[in-house]
Amino acid sequence: MTSADTVVPASVVTLLSGPGSKYEAPESIRAFVLYTTQGLLVEASKRYHPEVQAWLLQLKQGGVQVQPHFVDAARIAQSAAVAAVPSRAEKAGAEDQSSQQRAILARIKAAHAADASDIHLVCNNKAGTATFKYRVDGDLVQPADGAITYEQGRAFTGALYNTMCDVAASFFKPDEPQDARFAESVLAASGVYGARVATRPTDNGFVMVLRILKAADDALKLDGLGYLDEQIDDLITIMDHSYGLCLFSGPTGSGKSRTLQVMLSLVAQRTQGREHILTFEQPCEYEIRGANQTPVDVKVDAYGKSYPDFAGGIKNAMRLDPDVIMVGEIRDHESAVAAIEAAQTGHMVYSTLHANGAFEIPARLIGEPIAQPRERVLDPTVMKGMVGQRLVQLLCPACSVPLEEGKDRLKSGVLQRLTRVLSPQALAAVRMRGHDDACPVCKGRGVKKRQVVAEVVRTNLHLFQVFEKEGHVAARRKWIEENGGISMKMHALLLVALGRVDPTDAEACVDLLDEEVSSLGITYPPVVAGHSIFKAAAPKAVGSGS
Repeated sequence: MTSADTVVPASVVTLLSGPGSKYEAPESIRAFVLYTTQGLLVEASKRYHPEVQAWLLQLKQGGVQVQPHFVDAARIAQSAAVAAVPSRAEKAGAEDQSSQQRAILARIKAAHAADASDIHLVCNNKAGTATFKYRVDGDLVQPADGAITYEQGRAFTGALYNTMCDVAASFFKPDEPQDARFAESVLAASGVYGARVATRPTDNGFVMVLRILKAADDALKLDGLGYLDEQIDDLITIMDHSYGLCLFSGPTGSGKSRTLQVMLSLVAQRTQGREHILTFEQPCEYEIRGANQTPVDVKVDAYGKSYPDFAGGIKNAMRLDPDVIMVGEIRDHESAVAAIEAAQTGHMVYSTLHANGAFEIPARLIGEPIAQPRERVLDPTVMKGMVGQRLVQLLCPACSVPLEEGKDRLKSGVLQRLTRVLSPQALAAVRMRGHDDACPVCKGRGVKKRQVVAEVVRTNLHLFQVFEKEGHVAARRKWIEENGGISMKMHALLLVALGRVDPTDAEACVDLLDEEVSSLGITYPPVVAGHSIFKAAAPKAVGSGS
């Protein structure tokens, strides 16, 4: 179901469009339409009837996002015959469902208060158990009331889907993958900007993940995300282009959508409404003030698998006179072609791509399944910016300890790798997680919040020429050694040297901290972001050839 105040057990077929109901259909079209707890039916031959269209629009404006099913008149009559006002017993069941809704809202508010990004619920039918966990600063944390029964977990998820979300199907199916989002009518009561839900069956039950989406924050800036001043300058220069493509890469959960929200909000502020900013998302997540945010259509391929049609969204955008386009993700050949063509025809396009770093973006675009021509990808008039980012956990300011005190707990080789790269002065400032279970700030986790570690690459012809002739490692070396570029590993090392990130957490985020120096032969500049943290490069032996 789609409304918090429309509360009925899933097993009851209840009429929602009858006389006196919240979604009452006009008497003149009641024979053509039917809205029940099992879905929305419209007679196919009357789908374009003016009164039918007006009523469907009224439903949408009232927070109902269920997709109508277009059927014949006999189907509507049959469904109407079994739909009824709930009996006394059914009303008692509805009260139980209403109680479940209150429990769901309380759970979401508690997770939101704990600054959680996600709520996980794992239900084990064989063991008869279910467990809630919250994703807080990248870690899964079980709250004190996180252990419940399997039946309680199933009832929780069923009430969530059936009465509080917009879903393709009208009821929860624990044996099928499903996706949904909170209905507009429920969000006000939840205290969050948005929430989307995904479930998937397991071999012994099912798992549910609820993503909590926060409202736009006027105070949130690029430096608030963790970007360095030098990186922000590069991003602003990229924004100043009137056309081209800027891609953000990183794994799932690396904060790409949040960065795009801030980027486009800044574009809107800088242009003061003079440019049309259009987004294509699946689904629309974070609020971007000053942009027209639109969901993309979902298509089904020849194998029955559904996918978001980003390519179709971009092609449609060309008829909507945009200046700036944001595409949720480049994931296939068609969406890449559409994004590049938009960038070539006078539009600034922002999008995301799954790649390990900024310099891995061209290889992802050129290789299968995206398969773009090299000359299009390695064209600085098209590709204006390449950004790689991840999220690293920050040390709790109340209980972190000096490296000397905690180095016995370091994983093997970490100290040696740090010593190989950092100056003695920088090494002396390194701190680690504390182990104070009584810490009031982090509750014994040793970390509090996360921030971006990133690399921001403004492209140019020479850089792409090096990429073409010598590969991405040589291009990265040139960018760092000659252009003063700051890689993700350098950014992470800076945070380690400032005592803000545990070195083990840094390696978990960006891999081995000395890899660029020891394996790739890259020489770091001695000063990064105003801090002298790196060892001076050892002089090369005469005639070494290296």
